Parts: sequence; C-alpha cells; structure tokens
Amino acid sequence: MGHSTTPAWIKRAAIREVREGRELRVDIARDLRLSPTCIAAWVKADIAAEQAEATRGPSPAELELRAVTARLAELEAENSAWRQAAAGALTRLQSANPGSGSAEAPSDAGARGLRPEAGISEPSPLGSIPVQPQAPEDLA
Repeated sequence: MGHSTTPAWIKRAAIREVREGRELRVDIARDLRLSPTCIAAWVKADIAAEQAEATRGPSPAELELRAVTARLAELEAENSAWRQAAAGALTRLQSANPGSGSAEAPSDAGARGLRPEAGISEPSPLGSIPVQPQAPEDLA
C-alpha cells in the first residue's frame, strides 16, 4: 500500500488535482488508501522538480535545437533570395531576347551554358543562362 506500488499516472493525476485546487489532499489520500502525508510528499517533490527544472537552464539538446532552427531560418532566407535573384535574371534575359523561347529543349552546348551561335563561348555559372564575354577595360 505504499507510494512505490502506486502507478505513475495516478501519482501525476493526484498531484495535478491537489496543485490545481480541485480536490483536497485528505480526500485524494482517502480515495487512494494512502496517508495525507504521502500525497503531500508527492506534491512537495513535484514542486521541487519544477523549480529545479526552471533554474537549470536549457539542456544541450535544447541549445542544439535552437541553433539548428536558427540556421534553418537563415538558409530558408538565403534560398528565397537566390530564387528571387534567379527569377529576376530569367525575366531580364527573356525581355532582352524576346525571340528565344524557353520551351525548346537546349542542345548539349546550351545545357553547358555555351551558345556559339550568339558569340558566347564562356560557360555560365548559372547553367543555361549565357554570360557575355567582357573585355578587360569593361570590367573597370
């Protein structure tokens, strides 16, 4: 009949009832056939555990989760910026070359970013978006 044989879920329910003021400790103890001091000890231990948890600070796992969540937010923002930049570049490219439709499948050279027919021989870092070669004096 001691608290060691009382299931944990019953202990949690009893503690919750007492702490929320829904039932008196004496009534719960009588229903569970325990002494009121046993219920008081459960409540006291629960309060002490709650206070210890509040003062201990975040666990290493919680700190890591916060760091990963922050990094994810950074990467999502960066990804969004890259998508917007790519969409803007594509819009500018399409408006500069209105006759070139994107519906056609690119040739092997086009897939590598090379378009010899347009005088473009440098591969593009963006794949099929052409890069116009610049003279060194244009770079200044």
